[in-house]
Amino acid sequence: MAGPGRVSRRPGVEESGENRARPSPGFQAAPSPKLRRRAAPNAMRPLSIAIVSKADDTGGGASRVAAELARLLIADGHRVHHWRAFGRPEPHARDLYGSFALPIRAVRKLARLSGWPDWPPVEYPLLARRLADYDVVHFHDLTTALSPLTPSLVARRKPVAWTFHDCSPFTGGCLYPLDCPKFKSRCGPCPQLGAWPLDTRFDFTGPIHALKRRLFAENTIRAVVPSRWSREMAVASGMFARPPEVIPNGIDTDVFRPFDRQALRRELGLPDDRRIVLIAAYDLSYPNKGAAFALEALRRLDEPAPFLLAVGGLGRWTEAAFSPLAFRHVGFLADDREKARWFAAADVALNASLTDTFSLVTAEAMACGTPTVGFATGGIPELVEHGVSGWMVPTGDAAALSHGLARALAGDAPKHWGEAARARIVERFSHPGFLAAHLSLYREMMGR
Repeated sequence: MAGPGRVSRRPGVEESGENRARPSPGFQAAPSPKLRRRAAPNAMRPLSIAIVSKADDTGGGASRVAAELARLLIADGHRVHHWRAFGRPEPHARDLYGSFALPIRAVRKLARLSGWPDWPPVEYPLLARRLADYDVVHFHDLTTALSPLTPSLVARRKPVAWTFHDCSPFTGGCLYPLDCPKFKSRCGPCPQLGAWPLDTRFDFTGPIHALKRRLFAENTIRAVVPSRWSREMAVASGMFARPPEVIPNGIDTDVFRPFDRQALRRELGLPDDRRIVLIAAYDLSYPNKGAAFALEALRRLDEPAPFLLAVGGLGRWTEAAFSPLAFRHVGFLADDREKARWFAAADVALNASLTDTFSLVTAEAMACGTPTVGFATGGIPELVEHGVSGWMVPTGDAAALSHGLARALAGDAPKHWGEAARARIVERFSHPGFLAAHLSLYREMMGR
């Protein structure tokens, strides 16, 4: 893991001075009026699509992307069901395990303890029948919910896409290899053994990695990734004859939008006489989210210190972790409209993530007109234009992070960078392009 002694440097990223990275071209999306008017009526017949993921929006970012894609496809007139292991009731939602949930989870737990996490495809006999009537099956996050064998088995019967929201599909089981290069040849022994999702004493990451290599050699699955960085990592694994398709995650720019900041702060009970810095994650205590680096960067700032707004679960942390900063913790927000209000109330978002393929919270904050200062991790620099819509620094460098934050909070920077951030998301990462790219992929997979 990157840290004070292990800092990754990326070209074009601020070290401690005034360097500016070139804006990355990003993803060109269509213009965006309202959703039902956004996508032109499709002249071809509606598709029948199964979206399969671990959860819905009550889960992490990957499951949220799957849930949003299902709703967008339904709004565009397609027959869609979202199969997931857990989530809230919705008309189009389907229970992945049904009445077999207890035995399936028991087998999965036994497999994990034995060193083969997620490997037995115990859910496949159920899914083979349930997924038989769809034109396309699209898998998303599988870790702890489905076997990586299952997409390959389904792909022998019908077109299958699989979006890699992390690196686990092409590693021996870790979500991100960090500094370990073994995923490029053969995994094992694993430096992350014992840490979730490899929370076992037995190291079979080598055989698991070799089996995944054989599965992808069949070339029956269309791999999809949310960033060019993700594609580079997948290609580096040597598993794919065809590079994955890049389809960045889409943001609802009608929901995530700027508000009257001062009026919003009064409504939310936030101070209107000082700068506000946002940190947000599904679980702020998860080490790879880097909240400890963010807090260190905040503590390095000169007085007057900004007010900290923390959105997300605390996990194993307590509120004492934020001491001695003035802060407000609002917890995990599943409602996007409510989340957008808190995101729009901040002057700057601070993202010190050590691993990320895309970063939904960065894109959502940018859509609200809140620029991001953060580590140049994974696919994040494809969102943030350094010195234009935010500020990027080397991963793990808390001093550079604090310098960038001070710069972002000075003068009119929040206003100018925030306007540029909003424009970038609307132009390149909004829902219309996200929907159109998936429909194009599905029809290509079906040979149309």
